[in-house]
Amino acid sequence: MDINKEFLSFVINRHDHSSIDASVIASNGRFAGCANFYTDADAQGLIDFARSLQGFPKRIDQVEEYWFGISYSNSISLRKTDQDPSTFDSFAGLKFLCIDGFGHTAVDLTLYQEKEYWSGRPESRGEVFFELEFLPAQLDEFVKELFALAENKEGSATLLASDYSYRI
Repeated sequence: MDINKEFLSFVINRHDHSSIDASVIASNGRFAGCANFYTDADAQGLIDFARSLQGFPKRIDQVEEYWFGISYSNSISLRKTDQDPSTFDSFAGLKFLCIDGFGHTAVDLTLYQEKEYWSGRPESRGEVFFELEFLPAQLDEFVKELFALAENKEGSATLLASDYSYRI
């Protein structure tokens, strides 16, 4: 993937009878990040995630938020948790929202990943926080790709960002 482009991708790394190993990869053209997570073998987490984004936004104040990640003692799968995200070794937070009263849409991303062999130093953690703006039609395509990803349990689903620079 070209990190100079603006995108959000879900990628299936592998799957077996017990779980799906996946990654979220995103870039805003200047910064990029990746976070790994596991979801149920039947991909129900991906299906629920895709369903919640169908037709987004239905209202200007609609917000869809998802947290997921991995810790060596616990994992969360595409749903909000009460746990502190800083306790996870890999974490992705996605918040889909309208950024103005005209229905322009964006996703706020938080991604972090520990080094594979963590040194124990907080400075070794990779973290990014940024926003990607997109058109609702682009999200509709992403949702279709998420459903296909869940069904096939292989491949990727990508949301391409949009340039709202034409706004006054």
